[in-house]
Amino acid sequence: MGSYYFYKTNNDFEGQYEIIVFQNSTGYHTPAIYYDSIAEAVLDYELNGFTSTLYNHPLPLTSQQEELSGNAGTITMTLIFAVGIGFIPTGVITFILREKEG
Repeated sequence: MGSYYFYKTNNDFEGQYEIIVFQNSTGYHTPAIYYDSIAEAVLDYELNGFTSTLYNHPLPLTSQQEELSGNAGTITMTLIFAVGIGFIPTGVITFILREKEG
């Protein structure tokens, strides 16, 4: 997600542009994609009909990254289970207190 726009074009010197890019930096592929989009827009304007193709392939995961992604699910399940276990004594205590009031 993001956008770019041409901030300033210098009419004295052909082909000089100041460009501002707004990008979502959580995706590591976005700088390459927006750079390609800007370059293609400038070259299309200058050369009339220029097109390019960008190939962007991620690197394969390392064994450490695969192990970490496997552990992330375990940690999430542990937290959900711990929160659930915390509600059981709370429900019992609430039931006992309401019984004593009545």
